[in-house]
Amino acid sequence: MPTPKHVEYMLFPRLAALSEVAWSNRAKNWPHFKTKMNTMLKRYDQLDINYAKSSLLPNIQFNFDTTTQQFSVELSSELQSEIYYTLNGEEPNVTSSTKYTEPFILDHSATIKAMATKDGVPIGLPEKKEAILHKAIGCEVDLNAKASKKYAAKGGFTLVDGDFGGDKWGNGKWLGILNQDLEATITLSKDTTISKVALSCIEETSAGIYLPSALIVEVSEDGKTYTELGKWKTSREHPIPLSPNIKTEKISVSFTPTTCRFVRVKALYQRVKNRGVFIFADELIVE
Repeated sequence: MPTPKHVEYMLFPRLAALSEVAWSNRAKNWPHFKTKMNTMLKRYDQLDINYAKSSLLPNIQFNFDTTTQQFSVELSSELQSEIYYTLNGEEPNVTSSTKYTEPFILDHSATIKAMATKDGVPIGLPEKKEAILHKAIGCEVDLNAKASKKYAAKGGFTLVDGDFGGDKWGNGKWLGILNQDLEATITLSKDTTISKVALSCIEETSAGIYLPSALIVEVSEDGKTYTELGKWKTSREHPIPLSPNIKTEKISVSFTPTTCRFVRVKALYQRVKNRGVFIFADELIVE
């Protein structure tokens, strides 16, 4: 690490957690530890310690209720901070935004932005997450390929739970398929008219995770005979550079409005010579 300030950033507040585990005789109690950290962070500030503030930043969690077809939204942080949020995509602030106090219900699509504050001072940049109540959310999904054990998430339901994985592909919210095309068949709750399908994907080529090379959308009325409605194909040329940069993208296919009961989506994995390649997806959006 190049500077003492960088060392401080990596050490604090981790050092407090290590001390709690190593020195405290009481049973390990996370709520009690969080309360003590309120005082400890003030000491860090007084000592001008460059501690990491990531544990204060908000986490946005969606839980979809298949009965009510609504989201329960929960905002939280590892250590105690005050959280303010907006539902219209505008930047949150402490004067005109809503202060979070308890989980709330969302019955429509929205872009949530949440900002953490400590003693009235904003911390870091706002977190952003989309809630999309699309036509396939909560529906049954069959996969043709078995996900990698480490990246199985919720299986096929990962693609219709409305909970996007953000920019961290290792957080358990992404479905990872290795060296296989991803084929998912959605059974809609009833005959439904649709005109667009999108697959939300993530890419980090240095980790072997690539966006698909093509996306094919087919529909059926009986689940046996399928008709292709549209196709997307990448325009990228090989070789695709290896990069640690993370990229998320919703790859979409639009078509003439069509009524169907079954939607089958095929995402073809990017062939790269002498390399294993993952497709990572977190949601199939049917509109």
